[in-house]
Amino acid sequence: GKARMPEKLKDCISNDPTKTEIFIVEGDSAGGHFKQAREGFQACLKLRGKIINAAKATQTQLFGSTKKGSEQDGNREIKDLTAALGCGVLDQYDESKLRFSKLIILTDADPDGLQINCLVLAVFINLFPDMVKQGRVYVSLPPLWCWGTSAKDFGWCDSVDQIPAGAKNVTHFKGLGEMNTDQLDYFLVDKNT
Repeated sequence: GKARMPEKLKDCISNDPTKTEIFIVEGDSAGGHFKQAREGFQACLKLRGKIINAAKATQTQLFGSTKKGSEQDGNREIKDLTAALGCGVLDQYDESKLRFSKLIILTDADPDGLQINCLVLAVFINLFPDMVKQGRVYVSLPPLWCWGTSAKDFGWCDSVDQIPAGAKNVTHFKGLGEMNTDQLDYFLVDKNT
């Protein structure tokens, strides 16, 4: 039968793994807006806070223990990500079972978001190195500042000094959850922009 998918995964409609993408999103607030902005070939897996450091963790800390009487059941985020991808890890990796052609890490543009970015990258580098070598793993970089009222006139930058004089409707994004659906779509989801 079909593998059970994680609760925090909002799957895509498309079943064609050569065209599908998964966004690995920091937190519930960003994930909520993202669900509205995404397209039918895009899935969304929401992560809870800072995940375990896969570069330092043991297999038991990551995946749990199958030994009878063991208290450890592994890390929920790692297990959810592994289930969503469907392809196994390390020497069990089977590219033919990978459910997505692109894996896009989407976190806030603040220091916490950058740290989460690094921790998620560590998961791919340490558990799914072939995906990294194949160029399937991407990091999305949201802007810190935005102005304008729609995709026709959006502008953006990462420093308050770069905002042009006379810019209207200037917004400072402390996190992805503060972006409107149209901003999230324009800056992070729409392939054309």
